[in-house]
Amino acid sequence: GEDVDLGLYSLQCGRRNDALKLWLAWREIGDAGWATMLDGFMKLADYLERRVNQNESLEMMSNRMWTNVCFRYVGSSPEENLNHINT
Repeated sequence: GEDVDLGLYSLQCGRRNDALKLWLAWREIGDAGWATMLDGFMKLADYLERRVNQNESLEMMSNRMWTNVCFRYVGSSPEENLNHINT
């Protein structure tokens, strides 16, 4: 078969057609669907942050930004073991 040059049909020329994927997803679920999905992600991030803060074996590595929750295990192991566990 003949190869198809996707660059001719892509909004981003030779790059992957990520914009089309986003547009199709937005068209399918709409503004309300995206809002519901993002609210759910934010609630999950809030829940995880609370659980990390309640657990003495875990510590937050930085303040949570958006849905990114960065934490590590501290436990009671020596520091050298912690570095191995948390990598």
